[in-house]
Amino acid sequence: MPEPKVRKKAPANDATGVRSGSGLLSQFHCEWVTYNFAFTPDAFDRKAFARRTGLKIGERWNAGIYPADPKLGYHVHFKGLLEKDEVNVTVEYWDGSFTKREDAMPSAESIIKWIGSLVREPSWRAHVHASFEKPLSHWRSRFNLPFKVTMAGQEVTIDGITLALPKNPSHAHHAFLMTMDRTLDVSVHFSRIVEFANFRIDEELPVLNEAVKILAEEKAAS
Repeated sequence: MPEPKVRKKAPANDATGVRSGSGLLSQFHCEWVTYNFAFTPDAFDRKAFARRTGLKIGERWNAGIYPADPKLGYHVHFKGLLEKDEVNVTVEYWDGSFTKREDAMPSAESIIKWIGSLVREPSWRAHVHASFEKPLSHWRSRFNLPFKVTMAGQEVTIDGITLALPKNPSHAHHAFLMTMDRTLDVSVHFSRIVEFANFRIDEELPVLNEAVKILAEEKAAS
């Protein structure tokens, strides 16, 4: 697999090309999904990573990873920190696609598998954070938002809440729910086991979206 040319301190949104109008994430009204890994030194092949990228211990990286198929409608921010006692890696999937540049980077579709080629275990636990903007025209909160309370003698509107979630198949544990003028904004935190060889973001998104349904529901068609 081609290796990523990591640019230290480079902006993650330095892509060139034409942005697509819709894509995989937008099908779920998802703005972005991040996968955060913290690898132990014995589990992650730091020497191989250093050879492939030119990075040294103590250095941060930040690179844009673009799709082989722009019609998928997303791109990736690949960043992290190579430390002596831990390797922190973050893969962020963002709505909006760009034409893939002609360089040696792996594609946005394959970046998780590429990371897995450096990990001595077939799977690893990741902290996952997903942000959704559900249109109020089609979705409503299961909690009565907004509502008003009196604080310090003044009326205050509460338009958002944080919730600790019950056990669920998506392995979501906390969420933040807020009403805006036109959208219901839902931010959900997960603890998920990622199997590198079989990872597909198109299979992950429906599972992550199910956690939103704990907090919100689709309105019946009129």
